[in-house]
Amino acid sequence: MTDAPKESVNTGGTAERRAQTRLRSTRLILINLADENGGVASDITEDGLALAVAMPLLDVHLPSIQIRFPGSKDWIEACGQIVWTSESKRRAGVRFVDLTEDARRRIRSWIASEASRGRFPTEGEVRRFKSSALQT
Repeated sequence: MTDAPKESVNTGGTAERRAQTRLRSTRLILINLADENGGVASDITEDGLALAVAMPLLDVHLPSIQIRFPGSKDWIEACGQIVWTSESKRRAGVRFVDLTEDARRRIRSWIASEASRGRFPTEGEVRRFKSSALQT
């Protein structure tokens, strides 16, 4: 397991390492985990997500992930495996394991809906944000 997250945006000449580019939402995606831990996802695809949680993640297997999109009353159930963590173990990248077709369809639908409303920053906005964050 590596300590640094993989970049989700292809920044000029850098090979994308994911099958799908993760989209950073401008709205909070709520996450509940089985061990009474929870937090928010910062980006998501049909294959996984990046999250920040209240308590450190101690296991690489996440048998119960509940995801709730803004404006929804329903939770999406998933299982996952941690593929990277921050040094604090409170940020992580998660790959979905055995995601049901219904859950995949709901994630895909939400992403498409958000994208059509312009709620994902453009690649240029992400680069500018990363650049300014590195300078502080």
